Amino acid sequence: MGQTSSNFAKKVGKWALGDNSNEDQQNTKCMTRPKFNPFVYQRPSCMYIDVDGDIAHEFYEQRRVSFKTPNSKKRKTKVIMCKIPPEELRPVGMEELSHPSINVNYPLILCEASMIRPT
Repeated sequence: MGQTSSNFAKKVGKWALGDNSNEDQQNTKCMTRPKFNPFVYQRPSCMYIDVDGDIAHEFYEQRRVSFKTPNSKKRKTKVIMCKIPPEELRPVGMEELSHPSINVNYPLILCEASMIRPT
């Protein structure tokens, strides 16, 4: 049983990475290999750069808001923190991944076999 699953895994691995010999092409006539690399080496960064050159995930600024209370004739001033929208910031760009990952659009099913411990 283990030998069958390992042979199957080898065939799928060869198919996915494009290492097909004549023998494998006969066994996988109905399977067509995707035309793109399954690995991702870069991804867009989720960090932004503000006008001063600081880098962070999000930026806040203090704004003074003046308002009039219903019971008073005087206007009061309050300082609040407002988030700066990402449209006003510049994205950092692409960042390199420490290790390659598999593209989410790759049409190959991966699963992890759980370990079974005898009781």
